[in-house]
Amino acid sequence: MAPPAPPAAVPPPTEAAPPADKRGAAPRVPKEIADHRAAELQLEEGRKLFSSGSVVDARKRFISAMTGPIPEALLALARSFDTFYLSQLPSSDGAADMKRAQTLYERAVERGSAEAQADLERLIAIVGQQQR
Repeated sequence: MAPPAPPAAVPPPTEAAPPADKRGAAPRVPKEIADHRAAELQLEEGRKLFSSGSVVDARKRFISAMTGPIPEALLALARSFDTFYLSQLPSSDGAADMKRAQTLYERAVERGSAEAQADLERLIAIVGQQQR
């Protein structure tokens, strides 16, 4: 009689995939995650447009991203109105509006953006110097 065969190798455990829905389709991504991803994509597109000087189109992307849960969209939109950031572009098709920038910086700070706080402080210091 032949010796017994060695036991078959047991594959390592794998994480179970989320169950498919009743139709066998892939599971749906929760709306909050989908919204966040969409906002991140809009924000990234806007940043690229802004750096190329297409400020008007960048603002449209930033506004679209504001429907998502990220304060960076408000920050990016504020910067698109700020003369400090506009002056760093090779060219710009958008006009500065410091009052609007300040309002948007304030909203971004309310939503937790530390970068917006720094920009807001810089803007307020400039306005204070101009009023003297």
